[in-house]
Amino acid sequence: MDPLAQLQDIHLPQQVHNYPLAPGWWILLILVSILTAIVLYKAVKTWRLNKQKRFALRQLNQSPIPNNAQIIAILKWTTMTYFPRKSSASLFGRQFQQFLTEQLPEKHQQAFTEQCGDAFDHLYQKDASDDSNIALSQAAILWLKKALPPKKPAKKNKTDNSEKNKGSAKVSTDKNTNKTAAPAEVTDTSKYQKQGEPA
Repeated sequence: MDPLAQLQDIHLPQQVHNYPLAPGWWILLILVSILTAIVLYKAVKTWRLNKQKRFALRQLNQSPIPNNAQIIAILKWTTMTYFPRKSSASLFGRQFQQFLTEQLPEKHQQAFTEQCGDAFDHLYQKDASDDSNIALSQAAILWLKKALPPKKPAKKNKTDNSEKNKGSAKVSTDKNTNKTAAPAEVTDTSKYQKQGEPA
């Protein structure tokens, strides 16, 4: 009798499936999906915020190069898009140039001023040279790239408002004390009058 005939086949273990996943993997997937959503949201927000900026840059980079009046009109339109209209709509000439300079970081302000030259003073001058148009175009491109989108305002406004509120509170308390002090004097004089003494 053959002893090998009594041997049974080797039973292989069942295949281990990847699912269901462990709780740690689910937590990791949730975190990755949240981070991806945040990154996509910020990217879309930045792209939309820079939409007008990209349009202005395309206008400046077209050929032939726009003249000084057209370049300043592009800057004016862009500022009214990103800044409150009250702060830039009524500015012209050197005042508008000063407003644009103040929006730039300090390290770029001098270069912007030098490239602008006196273009803002001679806005409608017919004899503007091509070099003047090129310099102002470069200054406008520099401003669009470095000043936009504008940064959020500093926290000084909050402190200023708190100081104003404190000052108004002090004034109101002073007024209240004066109002309360006045009737006291009237009542005192009435007492004197009742007793027959001169007020």
